[in-house]
Amino acid sequence: MLEVFLTFMILTGLYFWNRKFGNSRGFLPWEKTLLQVLYGYHMLFAGVFTWYLLEHGGDAVRYWSLEADVSQNPVNWTDYWGHGTFFLQWLHYWPSKVLGLEFWFGNVLYAGISWLGFREIFSLMRPFIANSGNRVLVATGWLILFLPNAHFWSSGVGKEAWLLLGLALVLKGFSSLRVNWFIAVFGLLLAFWVRPAFGIVLGSVSFVFVLADRNLGLKTKALVGLIGLLAGSLGIWKLSVMMHLEDISLASIQQFSASQLDFLAGFQASSEIPMAEYNWLQRFWALLFRPNILEASDFWSFAAALENMVGLALTISGLIAVLSIPKFKLFASLPKFLILALFVCLGMCVVYGLTLNNLGIIMRMKSTYMIFWYFSFWMLVVLRIKSIIAGKDKD
Repeated sequence: MLEVFLTFMILTGLYFWNRKFGNSRGFLPWEKTLLQVLYGYHMLFAGVFTWYLLEHGGDAVRYWSLEADVSQNPVNWTDYWGHGTFFLQWLHYWPSKVLGLEFWFGNVLYAGISWLGFREIFSLMRPFIANSGNRVLVATGWLILFLPNAHFWSSGVGKEAWLLLGLALVLKGFSSLRVNWFIAVFGLLLAFWVRPAFGIVLGSVSFVFVLADRNLGLKTKALVGLIGLLAGSLGIWKLSVMMHLEDISLASIQQFSASQLDFLAGFQASSEIPMAEYNWLQRFWALLFRPNILEASDFWSFAAALENMVGLALTISGLIAVLSIPKFKLFASLPKFLILALFVCLGMCVVYGLTLNNLGIIMRMKSTYMIFWYFSFWMLVVLRIKSIIAGKDKD
């Protein structure tokens, strides 16, 4: 059976690649072991995802069978080319339609793709977790990587795996922009092609961060500025065409938001919320911390609620840490890549606040970036505790 052979090759190949990855970055023996444990944990979710989708149905099955969007009336491989869903179906043409590989194998393949993103996140956060100084903080830092929502939605066929990888590559690029700028560009293009709105938010934030980088010369910033403006204009125009906007204006965006929310409301999902009636504080609360325990009706919503409680606890703790530190310089204290990710989170909350009104869809959509929200507020707690320790040492 071809799927079994290819699965064996993917699993063993990634295992040995992880070893090489850890060695090349100077991981300690126990950190290399932890990396492999996280790898095994992540790949197990491919099985969970397969069972869930076959039991409950979903877009992933249609993505793999090339039936999610056939509005282009595709006949051959090139007919599937495009953004978003079209791009995914273009990618799946050979493994699914030509080779006839099963849906479950597609989930293994996607779990492997998203694992590359998780591995980069592991590597980026490793020095900050290791230097947090407190055993409890070290443990909670590593445990954030095991929160299930991102693993579940990125371990199967869908846009989330590519978006997680794209965002991780952009952050890797910004961790050392002079050396890895091409990695950031690739990640940005990947994110845009898979979900243009995500790519535009990610690109806009990245553009501002490049211009604000004091280590880059004026000529470099001018070149990046010109390229960024041209690419941004093209991306916004492309997105407006896909959204069928008559013009780029607040009124058109509000009209699109209303139509999108009405469209989703038509499905009468059990987890629908009246997002159109909410103010922006309520929308952000729903996007970041709902469903809560009181709204849980089954195992899946209960698991989502537990993770949201963890996220709420980290957020509150981080905000208290900020308020309790005199003249706390937030942007000078957090690593640049994490600040960038935090702004992407906020940007996507604005986008999803205008377009989503279903808690189940929200959990899926936010799975690609919420881990960075958690790490941002976790780091604020770390910095607060370090400042307290430093103050005691002075005394």
